[in-house]
Amino acid sequence: MNQLVLEGTVFKSPTRTQSPSGIEHCHFMLDHHSQQFEADLPRKAFVRIQVVVSGNAAQHFTQDLLHTQSRR
Repeated sequence: MNQLVLEGTVFKSPTRTQSPSGIEHCHFMLDHHSQQFEADLPRKAFVRIQVVVSGNAAQHFTQDLLHTQSRR
């Protein structure tokens, strides 16, 4: 099974939309900061990406994001 793990902090509050065909989408921005080693030297890594979760499972997988953001 292929698997991708994204780890970071939700930067922009999640928003929900629905396509004309009724497919649910959840959009949010994710920030990632870490330290990587390259040629045995540490370097800081930073990336901010837009994430879109689509389909029937979108609400299930992103439900906690909405609750976490509303508590901040």
